[in-house]
Amino acid sequence: MKNIFTRFGGANNCLRLIVTTDELRMSFPFALLAEPLDLEHRVRKQDIISLKEEYSWLLGARLTIDYRREDGLVSRIEIRPRRIGQFKSALMSGSPVAIP
Repeated sequence: MKNIFTRFGGANNCLRLIVTTDELRMSFPFALLAEPLDLEHRVRKQDIISLKEEYSWLLGARLTIDYRREDGLVSRIEIRPRRIGQFKSALMSGSPVAIP
């Protein structure tokens, strides 16, 4: 959600979401596109301010994550994980959760 380019660019079925005990990691397999499309993130769970789940009849479920960056500013990420309920549970729990 950084700019107009990143709002329309995205990763369809190839963004890796990893939830560990203390952070969310997002990675994209194509390095040349990862930075311009803002698809690489490491967010500490303690820095997550809000999780908002929205539904659209056209696009399905979307999760908006607001978090505080190291510089103190607030950023927003929008993702569409396949198993949104399990993903949210993993983010809110204190232990890693396997989401097949």
